[in-house]
Amino acid sequence: MRPGSSIARKFILQLFLLLIFFIVVVTIKGDCTVNEAGTFAYRPDVEAFIEHMHQKYKMNLSELHDLFLQVSPRPRTQKTASRPIKSPNWAYYQRSFLTISRINQGVSFWHHYQSILARASKMYGVPEKIIVAILGMESRYGANTGRYRAIDSLSTFAFNDPSRSRYFRHELAQFLLFSKEANLDPLQIQGSWDGALGWPQFMPSSARRYAVDMNHDGRRDILNSPEDAIGSVANYFHQQGWQTWAPVAIPAIVKKNLPKPVSGTLQSLELKGIRINTPLPLPADTPVKLIIFQTSAGSEYWLGFHNLSLLHEYNHSLYYAMVTFELANAIRASYKAQYRTIK
Repeated sequence: MRPGSSIARKFILQLFLLLIFFIVVVTIKGDCTVNEAGTFAYRPDVEAFIEHMHQKYKMNLSELHDLFLQVSPRPRTQKTASRPIKSPNWAYYQRSFLTISRINQGVSFWHHYQSILARASKMYGVPEKIIVAILGMESRYGANTGRYRAIDSLSTFAFNDPSRSRYFRHELAQFLLFSKEANLDPLQIQGSWDGALGWPQFMPSSARRYAVDMNHDGRRDILNSPEDAIGSVANYFHQQGWQTWAPVAIPAIVKKNLPKPVSGTLQSLELKGIRINTPLPLPADTPVKLIIFQTSAGSEYWLGFHNLSLLHEYNHSLYYAMVTFELANAIRASYKAQYRTIK
């Protein structure tokens, strides 16, 4: 055998192997491009979700496949959500939310929608000031409802975040149903980084459960209708069990400094030296919680009632609940001073 023939065969073999390697790489890269650019389409977990939506809710398979071809992951949103959260203090919440501009916006909103607010309050038993304050806290009266495409955010957490997938797959399903029921294009709906929607920043399941058609136009539109947003917030707190006759929170007088919050009844806390200046027409066994806020002047004490816990549930922050309550009072006081149309 000539030496040249052996060298030639080796060269051909190497060239053949290189060609095979190139074909494999291109194939893999092509698949990755589909998933990265497209891009939740064709994934087994997404296919299973699509089949679930078809079987349980009779949604069109072809339309769902076409939809997820246009849904993109948001890894930056997921990374942001995974960062450790530094809990803001009470001073931060007051400084950020209890501002002159937000109070003035609330007064203007109340004045403009006074009739619909009065009707919602009467219908659902929730004070106008609470409805106004919530919409101011959540979206500045529709000015900041979110800049992310909701379906991208929901899908990112549903399929790319195992720790949150169960919750967000449910919310994604609710979002698709909400879009269908409202006759909206799911690709056009904007929301917060985690998929909260509209003026009240409801998650999709809450939007489907609590949204109401307050302006009687045949749609429950929390995305664009302030009237529907007003009624929906009122309906939310009504269904959660808002107590019309009960307070939210009242400043407490404490005989001695307490290191941590305590819970009990009005009577049991009074026996511990915790009381309020204003007598309340409430049973002695009314459940209450002593809340302590640290300020530059020292400890600030409040007695929180059932309604405060509902504000707490809306955003899962006690600071949020209290600053919403204070904002509501500030807006009401300013509104009354300007227009004198409320008692």
